[in-house]
Amino acid sequence: MGSIMGYVWAFVVGGLFCVVAQILLNDFLNLSQYLVLSILPMLILCLPIRFGTISTMIIAFLTGFAVDFFSSGMIGMTSLALVPLALMRRG
Repeated sequence: MGSIMGYVWAFVVGGLFCVVAQILLNDFLNLSQYLVLSILPMLILCLPIRFGTISTMIIAFLTGFAVDFFSSGMIGMTSLALVPLALMRRG
């Protein structure tokens, strides 16, 4: 049981690191108005298979909303990109 909790904590810390890195990329690395470097699809695709499609879609929406809220982007654009990705993911 201890190794499973260690895995969960490692995943949570890694996910939070990816979210903070995405917020910093959105704020400080502006390639152009139409080109955005995004690492969040990697986070959604690396979610464990035991998460179902609906829970993955909820995680994708909340992650995208948090990134949009804390960065200088339009609210909902990142969620609009991540939720269909979570829908197409096998699991």
